[in-house]
Amino acid sequence: MDKLFAVFVAAMSVALSVPAISSAVAADSPKIVTLGASLQLTGADANLARYFRDGYQVAVDRINDEGGIRIGDETYRFALKVLDNQSNINLGVQQYTQLITRDKVDFVLGPYSSNHTLNESSVAEKYRVPMVQGGGSAKQIFDRGYRYIFGTAPPAENYFGSTVEMMTKLVPRVHTLALLTADDAFDVAVRAGTKTLAQELGIDIVVDQVYPELTPNFTSLLALVKSKAPDAMFCPHSCNPMAASESKLRGISHSMTSLSSLPCPSPSDRALESELTCCHAPDAHCSVTTRRIWLRSVSA
Repeated sequence: MDKLFAVFVAAMSVALSVPAISSAVAADSPKIVTLGASLQLTGADANLARYFRDGYQVAVDRINDEGGIRIGDETYRFALKVLDNQSNINLGVQQYTQLITRDKVDFVLGPYSSNHTLNESSVAEKYRVPMVQGGGSAKQIFDRGYRYIFGTAPPAENYFGSTVEMMTKLVPRVHTLALLTADDAFDVAVRAGTKTLAQELGIDIVVDQVYPELTPNFTSLLALVKSKAPDAMFCPHSCNPMAASESKLRGISHSMTSLSSLPCPSPSDRALESELTCCHAPDAHCSVTTRRIWLRSVSA
C-alpha cells in the first residue's frame, strides 16, 4: 500500500505539472492502479459535481497519454471508475463501500460538497483506503482525527476572507453586510469564519439568517435584506442564481454581492444575463455594470 500511495501522490502532481515518463518507458508493460469515485452526476448537485468527474478524467487521461508513472523499475497507468450517487448521501456511502470492498479499487477520489464528503469519507477511514478530495472544505471534515482523508481546497471558514478584506479598501468603504447561509456543513463553516473576520475589520452584520438548505424561501429572506439596506450581501453556494434573480426582481442593490460555488448561468437565463457575466478563470470571476460587483468562488 505504501508504494501504491507513492504512485497515487506522484500521479496527482504529474496531472498538474510535467509529463509523466518518456515514450521510451511507455513501451513497458505497466501495472494498473484503479481510482474510484461516487459523484452526483444526476440530482440536485449534478451541475457542479460533473466538473469533478471531468477533472478526474482529464487527470487520468493526461497521465496515461504520457505513458503513466514510473516508480523505480515499474510503470503504472491509471483506470477510473465513477458511480452516480444521484445526489443521495446514503447511496454515496453504499457506493464507496462497493468500490472498496467489491470492486477493489486501490484509492478513492472524493465527491462534491462538504455534506457528502463528511459522510462518505467515513467509508475510506473504515477500510483504511486514502481519499483525496477537493469538493469538501468544511473544517468539520478534518476535525475528527481521520488519517485517510486528504483535502486540496482551502478551508470553508476563509472562503470570503479576501473579499471581506477587499471591502475595507473600496471607495466608498463597505460598512454593513447581509449574510445568508444554509444549514449544511459548508455554509455553517463559511458563516462562522466570515462573521469573525467581518467583526475584526469593523463591518457590521445587519442581517445574519440561516435557512434550510432544501427548502429556502428567498422571497422572505430578501425582503428582510431590502429592509436593512446593507452595503453588501454574501450568499454561499446554496443560494445559486436564485438569490441573484430575486434581488434583481425586488430592486435590491448593493455595492457588492459575493457568491461561492455558483454554476455558470446559461445563455437563456435572461434574468441574470445583464447582471452577471460568467468567466471561467479559477480566481476572481464575474463583474457587472456600474457599482454592483459580483464575485464567485469555486468549491464547496
